[in-house]
Amino acid sequence: MSTSSLSRHIVITGASSGIGRALALEYAGPNRHLFLAARSSGRLNETVRECENRGAKVSSTLVDMRNQEFVTDWLNSCASTAPLDLVIACAGVSASSRSKNGKKIHETLADTLRVMETNAVATMHLAALAADAMLPHKQGQIVLISSIASYYGLPSSPAYCASKAAIRIYGQSLRHLLRPQGIRVNVICPGYVDTPMSQRLKGAQPLRWTAFHAARRIVRALEKDTPEYAFPWPLVIGLKALHFLPDRLAHFFLAGFAFDVEPDQESPLASKDS
Repeated sequence: MSTSSLSRHIVITGASSGIGRALALEYAGPNRHLFLAARSSGRLNETVRECENRGAKVSSTLVDMRNQEFVTDWLNSCASTAPLDLVIACAGVSASSRSKNGKKIHETLADTLRVMETNAVATMHLAALAADAMLPHKQGQIVLISSIASYYGLPSSPAYCASKAAIRIYGQSLRHLLRPQGIRVNVICPGYVDTPMSQRLKGAQPLRWTAFHAARRIVRALEKDTPEYAFPWPLVIGLKALHFLPDRLAHFFLAGFAFDVEPDQESPLASKDS
C-alpha cells in the first residue's frame, strides 16, 4: 500500500499557490483531512473550495510562517485533532539582485533576512514541531521543499540559494536523526516551475514544469520514500557538475542563469524604480 493511500491527515503550508496548491489538490479526496496554511486569503479560499469539491475535509488558516508563536499553536492544534501523517513545508519567498542603469544591484539586507527567515528558519521550525508531534506515534512523514538552486550559488539570488541549501542539508540530517524513530524525512529540489513566484523572474527558465506535473512527480517520489528528489535531471546534473570546474569556467556557464526578479510587495525595492 502506498504512502499516499495511508496519509489521511496532511499539513501543507504555502497552499494558496504554486507547488503547495498543486499538492493540496493532488492529495484532496475522500477520507482525507487537509490542514492548509498560507498568507493570501483569497487564493487560499479558492484552494479550500477545490479540495472540498474533491471530497476532502479541509481546515485552513492564514499565517506568516515567521510568526513562530502562532505557527506553534496552529501545528499543535492540528496534531491534537488527529495524529499527523504527512507535513509538507512549501511556504517560501524569493528576492534577487536587480539591474539598474545597466548595473547589478545587490540584494537588500531586509530582503536577505526575510528570505532566510521564511525559507530556512521557519521551515526548520515547522519540521521540528512536526517531529515532536509524530514522535509519540513513531510514524509520519516530513517533507521539506528545497530547490536545485541549493546545489550551486547562482549570482542573481544569493539569499534564495543559501536558504534552500540550508534546508536541503537540514533535511538530510533530520532524515538520519529521525529514521530510528519511524519518521520519514524527504527533501524535494524543484527546478523551474510555473508559479506566481517564477512569473516574477525575468530571464531564461529552461525545462520549466507546470505546478501540477511537479506535484504528481513529487507525490510519486514520496510514495517511494525517496530521500532527495530533484528535477529536471539535466539541470540537476549541470549544476552539480559546476563544482568540478575551475571558477572562471563555472562563472562563464553561470551567465546562462542571469536574471532579475521583480520585487514582491514586502521588498523594499517594490517602492523604487527598477
